Amino acid sequence: MIKNKILLILALLLILSSCQQKGYVLFTKKQNEIINSQDLKDFLNTHKNPSIVLRAPNISSTIAESEYNRMIYNTIEKELLNSGFNVRDRTMFSEVLKRKSDLSYSEIYKITKTDLILELTNIDTSVEFTTNKIYTEENQEKVYDYYSVTRVGATIEFKLILLYENKLVGSYTFNYTPCTSNNGDCRCAIAYKPTSLNQYYNYCKNNEKIAYENMDYNEVNEFVKLGIREFINQIKN
Repeated sequence: MIKNKILLILALLLILSSCQQKGYVLFTKKQNEIINSQDLKDFLNTHKNPSIVLRAPNISSTIAESEYNRMIYNTIEKELLNSGFNVRDRTMFSEVLKRKSDLSYSEIYKITKTDLILELTNIDTSVEFTTNKIYTEENQEKVYDYYSVTRVGATIEFKLILLYENKLVGSYTFNYTPCTSNNGDCRCAIAYKPTSLNQYYNYCKNNEKIAYENMDYNEVNEFVKLGIREFINQIKN
């Protein structure tokens, strides 16, 4: 009798250990880094609608496709335009620099009548966030010793240059952290067993076992839009 009970318990444990259960992951939001100089504040106090140009000369990006780059640039320029900036044509501005590469910033200002350069120095849409801690459907915390789960976020970086004074007047890093709350997002769901995690089990696409490796087009667009809005809010308020 006792032997049968032990076998039954072992069988139940085996069944439970083999079943995929659904939990979720949470990551602590990575904070943005925003630096505005006093020179920028003084300039904006007397120039309410400054002229500005977007420049992206040396971007180290995981998004190589030109349509993604165009989307990023257009999104940034639309937000600047909607906020009252006098947005200069970036293509024409680049042509001026190509023809006269030895010009100083103050000389570029005289030729182009552009007050500010917003330089997009980096965008990375494959920033990995990894944890060995998950939460069960009952919101109980569970930590694993030898298993982990990874999700992808992003970073975008700018610097702001005041041309006629040839000064760097601002530096901005905006971060997108995935899964900062349990809001039902299927991308934050994780399949687990009592003894292991399965980070490749995808609850978004009919349970296909694929990795979450990159942000999609709409996610990138929204991330860029929110970042540039925060930039505008910071320098205008």
